[in-house]
Amino acid sequence: MQNHNDKIQYISISDLELDPENPRLPLSFRNSSQEDLAISLERGYEIFEIALSITTSGFFSNEPLIVIPSNNYGKYIVVEGNRRLAAVLGLTNQSIKDAFQDSEKWDPLIQKNSLDINSKLPVVIKSDRDSCVAIIGFRHLSGQLAWSAYLQGMFIATQIDQRKMTPETISSLTGLAKPLICDLYRNIKIVEQAKNNGIFTKTIEKDFSVLGVMMNSPKLRNFIGAKTGAHYSASEPPIPVDKIPNFTELIQYIFGTPEIDRIITDSRQIKMLANVIESPAALNELRQGRTFEEAKQKIAEPREVLTSRQIVLSRLGSAIELLSSIKQNITEHENDPEILNLLEEISREIIALKNF
Repeated sequence: MQNHNDKIQYISISDLELDPENPRLPLSFRNSSQEDLAISLERGYEIFEIALSITTSGFFSNEPLIVIPSNNYGKYIVVEGNRRLAAVLGLTNQSIKDAFQDSEKWDPLIQKNSLDINSKLPVVIKSDRDSCVAIIGFRHLSGQLAWSAYLQGMFIATQIDQRKMTPETISSLTGLAKPLICDLYRNIKIVEQAKNNGIFTKTIEKDFSVLGVMMNSPKLRNFIGAKTGAHYSASEPPIPVDKIPNFTELIQYIFGTPEIDRIITDSRQIKMLANVIESPAALNELRQGRTFEEAKQKIAEPREVLTSRQIVLSRLGSAIELLSSIKQNITEHENDPEILNLLEEISREIIALKNF
């Protein structure tokens, strides 16, 4: 969060730069021009609405941009507030405005706008990106202005991969629970691996939280050979190479491709899909082109009697799935005595099982 001792200063718009490392921007934009960065933000993140607010109410001085020194002498990179800067650039930079979609709709705003390229905006200057993690994290990971799950994962991956931060450090700086940080990081690496294997990922990125639901299922993780976020290491691919065919198949079922429709329409169906995947007969139905409903019917057909080991594995898997499902909410009640007592009871049961 912003330190109350941070001094608000004022810097000319002409000396402010959009951040190519902003999580909202594709990785391919890291070396792009300021104009291209502004265009990308304008196309996907409601920049016009922000410009309308600025034109009507002004640029609030109590919401300063967070900036760090740029490699370009005398310039500053905006690490927090890129959408607002893009809106201001649309109002003050003719070439950037002209490159926006439906650029004509900006003209009435520009006529009312009191800013120009030499106007100064309120900023807080930080020394480097590391010193900004807490501010950005509390706002966009655990705060009221929380990003989408995909943008949160991208931010976390940047801190771990480029800044060499640990999940523990990110958790302490941002207030986001460590298990969720680990899961988001693993899921971002899954998307990266999928891209590298030529798998269509646009729908995965758009519905990234659905990927999280998928990866919380022990049955589906087993199908694709994936580990929990807590046990994943960046030194290895999140999906084993020999499981890529299974992963590709599963992604088609849940997210679809430009050529193939997804077979489920709601993330709440993922639990049933996991049961279908676990059943050889039901999975074979899907692979033969049958519908999801037809495949589900195969689960109910008579099956061979499970061995004692299969029963234990199945019940342990169900227990893990239940525990995983509460991870995201449990931090809200971390000091609740009744919950703490139940967690202690679970711990005792686990110790008892391991010592049986």
